[in-house]
Amino acid sequence: MADASYHFTLPLAEFDAALLSPDAPRPGQEDYSLAVHDFLRQQFAGFSGDAKIIVSNETISVEWGPTSKTESPFAAAIAKLTAGDLTQGIVMLELWRGQHPEDVQVFYNLGAAYSDLGLLDRAVACLEKALSLESGHVNARIALAVARGRQGKNDEAIPLLERAVADAPKNPWAHKNLGFCLLKAGQAERAGACFERATELAPKDQAAFLGLAQAYRAQGRAKEADAAYRTVRRIDEFSDLAEEAERGLSALAQEKFRSPLGQIPRPDAVDYCRGALEKYAKMSASQVGQVVYEIAMLGSHGLNINDSSRKYHLRSLPGEFTALQLVSYMYVGMRQVAPGQDAGIDLSKEYAVAKTMVEGNPNT
Repeated sequence: MADASYHFTLPLAEFDAALLSPDAPRPGQEDYSLAVHDFLRQQFAGFSGDAKIIVSNETISVEWGPTSKTESPFAAAIAKLTAGDLTQGIVMLELWRGQHPEDVQVFYNLGAAYSDLGLLDRAVACLEKALSLESGHVNARIALAVARGRQGKNDEAIPLLERAVADAPKNPWAHKNLGFCLLKAGQAERAGACFERATELAPKDQAAFLGLAQAYRAQGRAKEADAAYRTVRRIDEFSDLAEEAERGLSALAQEKFRSPLGQIPRPDAVDYCRGALEKYAKMSASQVGQVVYEIAMLGSHGLNINDSSRKYHLRSLPGEFTALQLVSYMYVGMRQVAPGQDAGIDLSKEYAVAKTMVEGNPNT
């Protein structure tokens, strides 16, 4: 054991059994203390130095000696949380809490981590404790609102966030989360104002721009929504949020694509579907699949089906194509080689008309 070591004790009853695997023994069951011991041993294997762990039927006792004499348990816990190792960070914070029961930062970080793990009741208890220790802790109030929102209690989250915005008007996290709650409540205009402020304060926050796009779209402001979605993609095109922005752009394009009458097939898309059917009739299934795959790859970087000025080329098919033409070819190809998959656009009306034109049989 290192010269500088830390000693923790915690009643076994205060250990959160929800951290254990679902098939582990529960409190009161045989071998529960052994399961807790093995769990803690596995978690401390992720920290530097050595740990001696003893778990009895009543008490957890840990002695931890970090490699560095300057490394504190709290700093080690925060480092784990920052790296995304939530469970390890929680374990260290829970032990540290036993020795520092009035430390607001411990309860705040515990609550935020429990919330991200989905242990929402525990998160709320920790965050409410943090606010009881320091009522002006804005980030704890925001985190509590997020946890309440995740519990489905949006009506409780909104006033918490409104107070956070009032107390800290330059906190982008407060504006952003209030925006999402208002959007969920159907208050798109107020949500948009929140997201606008959040993006001003944090111009690289993808989630804030995604929320802004969703708020604009809910208001019917398609042009502004399109720009916000594209900003999400530009910040980090490889993230999950960028993929969600792509879906939003696709939905906007489809909304603009449809005739005002809604049910009338577009003649240009009918012609493109017809051309695809005629070409594919002379190709093998593997060749059609190659065309579909290539168009899908192009589409992952964005295809504006309402822009007929830009032309594209494919390695798998000669000629030049508009974005709508490519999407029509992809739709028809997927109907042939992958009928159960979502093409990302509904051209069923155009496809049905084109199929009738090619086959001459309306019942086909």
